[in-house]
Amino acid sequence: LRAALKLSSIVEAKHYIIKLGERGCYTYDGTYQHIFPVVSAPVVDKRGAGEVFCAAAVLGYLESGDIEGALKYANVASAVTITKAGRCASYPTNADIEEFIDKHDIN
Repeated sequence: LRAALKLSSIVEAKHYIIKLGERGCYTYDGTYQHIFPVVSAPVVDKRGAGEVFCAAAVLGYLESGDIEGALKYANVASAVTITKAGRCASYPTNADIEEFIDKHDIN
């Protein structure tokens, strides 16, 4: 919360999102805060997971306007990424993400 408050004093935004690595991500909107845990997946290669998380979060939010749904989707996208070797080669498609969600029964 301290980091989000400091960031909010510097930059005006609707949502402040802080990636917490293996602990998930944190969001703060000026009133409410929430931590979204990571989605467990077997780790093959962690490279690219952060980039995929950011891209998926932005895409999800722009498409839906729902920050919670976007961050949950981003956590799944990041989980799919770490299951494959290589940086760009591990970037998942939407079909890859949807398949992972179905296979692991994620809401």
